[in-house]
Parts: sequence; structure tokens; C-alpha cells
Amino acid sequence: MKKNRLIAAGIMILLIWSSSAQAEDEWRAHEWGTFTTFHAPEGDMEYWYPIGKNEPGELPEFVGMNVFTKGGMMVNARMETPVIYFYTDRLRSVDVKATYVDGNITERYPWKSGVGSVGQWENLLVYPPGELGEDEITPPVGEAGVGEHYYHAREVPEAAMVLRASGREPQAERFIFYRGAGPMKTDLRPVLREGGELMLSNHRDDEPATHLWAVMVDGDTVRWGKLPAVPARDENDKAGVIEVNLSQLDEAVSENAVPSMRESFESALISEGLTRKEAEAMVKTWSDSWFVEPGTRVFRVMPRKVVDAMLPLEITPKPDVINRVFVHRMELLSPEARDVILAALEDVELDHGKVREVAELEFGRFRNAALSSAALYRNQQFANETQRRQQLLQMAGTDLESDLAEATAK
Repeated sequence: MKKNRLIAAGIMILLIWSSSAQAEDEWRAHEWGTFTTFHAPEGDMEYWYPIGKNEPGELPEFVGMNVFTKGGMMVNARMETPVIYFYTDRLRSVDVKATYVDGNITERYPWKSGVGSVGQWENLLVYPPGELGEDEITPPVGEAGVGEHYYHAREVPEAAMVLRASGREPQAERFIFYRGAGPMKTDLRPVLREGGELMLSNHRDDEPATHLWAVMVDGDTVRWGKLPAVPARDENDKAGVIEVNLSQLDEAVSENAVPSMRESFESALISEGLTRKEAEAMVKTWSDSWFVEPGTRVFRVMPRKVVDAMLPLEITPKPDVINRVFVHRMELLSPEARDVILAALEDVELDHGKVREVAELEFGRFRNAALSSAALYRNQQFANETQRRQQLLQMAGTDLESDLAEATAK
């Protein structure tokens, strides 16, 4: 009964608003999200299956999932947790359409069935904060620890409430949530050499790569730093390049470093158009994964034109302001870690000691990506060696034929 009254009240308010002249008021939309890729030491993006945390099983049970969840898709990019907030002074009926070009939107809330690249919501009711009674209708936090990172996005009290009243049960949230998986291209190439020598090359010719960070977590210690901008490609078609030795970045106990890391990221996100609360919610959502999870990674705030091309967003009526701030996380496989995997792959008897060394590298959900990357590298090396061997044999055969012909002539 309570839900029915809320729906009836919403429809009544909407009819009243629709039939009367309205003064110009606030209408904005802010979105944040992430793309995650995995890179071989040479910088190539790898195709991979994710394993472990922050995959579909980690979302609250009320979040709708398509038949093909991104946990079972082998692609080179994971689109993780885009969140759209609305800011309005009055009730609005809103349509939203997000299209992941060549990719798949796999989970969303409010839930609406569908499979493919388009996430679409029609006739959403967007209420100013405090008018809907969000404590009564917002899905409650479930079992402790399950989908915990999802709930941090709610910590933006000034954002409007979104109600999808159609269907058997009304669905309400402080934002629109969706995510997916698909292909991705990047103009920023990360090359990681032995000893932590990192080279970033920017192949865009229209703007430098800015807001960059390198983070290297080993056990309970972390090395990190905000990196200088990478210049754009010059008039001679030469990519802009910066180089940094990760081993020379400031080292600290992870627990002590996280606050300053959060502050650095939040400041950059605010400068790109997020509110402070939005920036804090985004960084809090991914804090453990970004700053505590073992591994080496580079972060970058993506150019807006890249986001719009990969993930076109349509909102009707069109807001006066649409801010979209996405972070690209590039997880890097070091040459040293790859050598450990290669040693285990070369051991036909799978020595337990070598397998244990691989396990101790703590790849987490990137384990499949790391193993696949090393195996691909080994196969490519074998193919190159086979090709060189064939070339040598061909050369030797040609020379032998010439020698025999010359000897016969004599």
C-alpha cells in the first residue's frame, strides 16, 4: 500500500506540473565511472576473463543482470560502475539512453530487461532530495560485505532521487547505475621495463594526457605519485613521452598513504566537474581496489571526447549541464612477474615450488589476464623462433644449391 501511494502521489504531482507554466530552474546531470584494462609489459592491451572481487557476485541482489554478465566475457575492457546523478529543483519525467559502442551493458539499476549495447530507461521520475522519502523506498543494504562498494555512491545527499514506477515493483535510487564490457582503444600506451622503468607515450595529436598517477602495491607497502602530463603527438607525428622509475616513487605503508592518495584523486575529479561529495563517493567506491590491491597500475582521467565517443549518453529533457568524468585504470604486468609465470609454464612437470611462486604474485581478479598474457608471449616467441629457424634453413639450402651447381660446372 505504501508503494502504491508513492506511485499515485508521483503521478499526481507530475500531472499538476505538466499542466502549468514553470519558471526556469536547476537541471543538471553528473556522471562518473571507470574503464579497466590489462597490459603486457610492452603496452599491448590483453583480452581477459575477470576472476574474483568486484564482479557480478559482488553486486547487491536487487541489481539487474543480463544473461551475459561481464564476468563471462573475454574482452579487453571492463566498464565498471558508471553512476549518473541528477540535480533538479522540481519533479521531472526523464528518459535516459546510454550506448556502449561495440560493447555490452550487462548490469543496471533501476532494472530494465534487455541485452546488448544499449541501456535505456523511460519515464523515470526525478525528485528533488527530501521529497520522496528515500529511507522508505531505497533498497536496503543487504548482507554485510556483499556489494559494499555499490552503496558508497549513495553518499551524495544533495542529488535527486530517481524512481522507476513502471513494472510490478517500484525501484528507487539516488542515481542510475550500469556497467558492462567490450572493446577499447587508448592513445596512451604504458610500457613497463625491468626494474620498474615506466614509459608512457601519448599518440593523440590534439591534447596532452593529464591527471595521471602511478601506483605500485606490494604487500602492505605502496609506492605512488601523480605524474607529469604527457605531451601530445608533435607535428612530425612523434608521440609525446614521459619516463619514470617506479622504484623511486615515495614509499609508505598502504594504510598511511591512502588518505593522501584519495585527496590527490578527489582534487583532480573535482577540477574535471564532479562535486566534492561525488568525487569522495567515487574514490571511496574504488579505494581498496585502486590503492590496496597488490599490483602495478597507471590511472588517467579520460578525455571527455573519448568518453562521449565510446559511451554516448542521451538525456531527455536535455540538462543545462552534463558533466562526465571517467577514470581509466591500466593494470600492468611487469617483466619480472611474467618471467615467473614463464618459468612455471616451461616446467612440464609443474613443480609445486614454481606454481607457488606464481600464486604469491597475488594477481587477484587479473590472474587469468596475467597467465594468458604470459602464454601468448611464449607462443609468439616460439613462433618467431620457428620463423627464424625456417629462414636460416632456406638460406642454407640456397647456398648449398649454389655450391653444388658451381662444383658440378667444374
